[in-house]
Amino acid sequence: MVGGRVNMKKAIGIEITDEISRNNTNCVS
Repeated sequence: MVGGRVNMKKAIGIEITDEISRNNTNCVS
């Protein structure tokens, strides 16, 4: 259970960072 929660947090963090990077590239362009 704990390991699964950690993996979920990592997956969510990756999704958030991907969205931030996309927003940053959009602002630059």
